[in-house]
Amino acid sequence: MAKNNNSLKQHVFNMLSAGSELKEVKRFLTSKRLKARPAVLMIHEQAIAVQNTEYLNKPAYS
Repeated sequence: MAKNNNSLKQHVFNMLSAGSELKEVKRFLTSKRLKARPAVLMIHEQAIAVQNTEYLNKPAYS
C-alpha cells in the first residue's frame, strides 16, 4: 500500500472537490500503488466527505 495514506486522502478530496471524474481519481490512486478495492473505498469515503462539506457550507435560507 502507499506510504502516506493521509496525503492521498487529502489529494483525493481535493480532486473530487474540483470535479474530477471517479475514473480519473481511481487511476491516480492505482498509479500510487494502491490496489483497486481500497482505492474505491477511499474514493467513496472522500466523496461522502465532499458532500458533507458542501451541505454544511450551504446557507440555511436561500
